[in-house]
Amino acid sequence: MCTTSSTLERYKAELKKCADAHSSERITNKNEEYAAAFYAELFRNTDSTVKIFCEGAHSCIWRNPEFQEGFENLLKTPSITVLILTEENVENVELFPEYLQTIIKRKPENLQFRHLNQEAREIISSRFEEDVNFAVFDNDKFRFEFDKTHYTAYGSFNDPEIVEEIQRYFDTAFEKADVTDFKFSDSPTLDQYIMVKEPNNATTYYSMEKESVH
Repeated sequence: MCTTSSTLERYKAELKKCADAHSSERITNKNEEYAAAFYAELFRNTDSTVKIFCEGAHSCIWRNPEFQEGFENLLKTPSITVLILTEENVENVELFPEYLQTIIKRKPENLQFRHLNQEAREIISSRFEEDVNFAVFDNDKFRFEFDKTHYTAYGSFNDPEIVEEIQRYFDTAFEKADVTDFKFSDSPTLDQYIMVKEPNNATTYYSMEKESVH
């Protein structure tokens, strides 16, 4: 879905206004560009903890530059803890966007990945319908995505009651979930072009469109 730059900029300005005012106003986003902008503003206004429940941390939102910048900046602050709970067992690091692969390989102490096992899945499904993603920030901010296909969501910069409820289920499921044991390889990533050194030291570039991805 295409978004005009002027419309998106107005949306970002409204997000910043709500964040600065610590407003309890309900905010929505309608597609991946708006979703990434919403996440980025939530990241910028986080002081201590981010908790994200998602399918696999490799959707278009995770590949959005604005989301990427905000996420990387979070992890530069040691006092901020980022907990990610995924539906899938995303042990294959190559599924992630390249920047996230680099972060995971560094093994930062303030980032934890876990994935649902049966017990944790039952905890989440006891409260939430299938096909939702959600995230909470500190103890007062949240984003709840009820349509994963179109990244449609609502949230707020100040709603401690909803955050407390979402967080209760997240924390219980996260405690029971399995720690993700990442597998690394030297294979090219999906975000890269393949570079092959020829015998004459020339470099040939092969587009991923010309390569089979296994």
